[in-house]
Amino acid sequence: MSLGLSVFDRRWAIKGAAGYRLTPHLVDPWICHSVRSHDTQGMDARPSRLDRFCIVDRRAVAKKFFQVGFNKCGTTSIAKFFNRNGLPAVHWDGGRLALRMSRNLDNGVPILSGYEKYTAFFDMEAITDTEFVEGSKLYEELLDEVDDPMFILNTRNQNRWISSRLDHLEVEYANRQLQILGFDELSDLVTHWRHEWVAHHAAVVESVPSERLLVFDIENDPPEALCQFVGLPPQAAQHFKIEKFTVLPLGRLLSRHTPTLLKNLLITETKVKLQRVLRKRPPSPPG
Repeated sequence: MSLGLSVFDRRWAIKGAAGYRLTPHLVDPWICHSVRSHDTQGMDARPSRLDRFCIVDRRAVAKKFFQVGFNKCGTTSIAKFFNRNGLPAVHWDGGRLALRMSRNLDNGVPILSGYEKYTAFFDMEAITDTEFVEGSKLYEELLDEVDDPMFILNTRNQNRWISSRLDHLEVEYANRQLQILGFDELSDLVTHWRHEWVAHHAAVVESVPSERLLVFDIENDPPEALCQFVGLPPQAAQHFKIEKFTVLPLGRLLSRHTPTLLKNLLITETKVKLQRVLRKRPPSPPG
């Protein structure tokens, strides 16, 4: 018999949880380790207490999970879900994750070289003044190279996704894509995004074996579906929260009155750090 447990207080792990006693023959099929803060590139994914145990299915640890949907579709929320459940996830990493994967392929080295310690990979995207790399479109390469890869096609309402992308980095994200892709009008870029959305989703569903793919609507699907796909018990769903940010009044004031020239002088990483400082997270709904 195997018992699927998520993150439990140390006292629960000692005396058992939900009516089950954690005798050795129950714990043996599972990996038990203390949860610590993983290196998540600035994401606050630490558990509320550091003296907790995380008991997860060995099969979940052996697998690698990759987000193959677009950015601005809950990538932060899903990445934090993994980290809160003791499965180390990397998210964006300032664009270095996508660039490293691309360089690895070009140089003939393993695609995940440099990121071997992670179980899950999210927001594998990098955009500069001259280059746009989307690691989420490397699913065929990942299928060929990685042992036991699993894929999450994260999705949401398309119109809200486009609005979120247009707002990303205060329109700088869209402006850089205009420059790189060679569009003159924002409306042309939006049309391109809509066509790309449909084509990419269809290609993923066609190419990735169904047993290795979860299509997860970040706005409508229950987190228990994510738990089942990853190999976590239903209790782990409590660690899934939609990350919604609201800019503080100070942030709105600075954005409104900072000269555009000064904004353009700041590198993207600095802007992202400032935005994180000037954002507030609304309280989670009860229950």
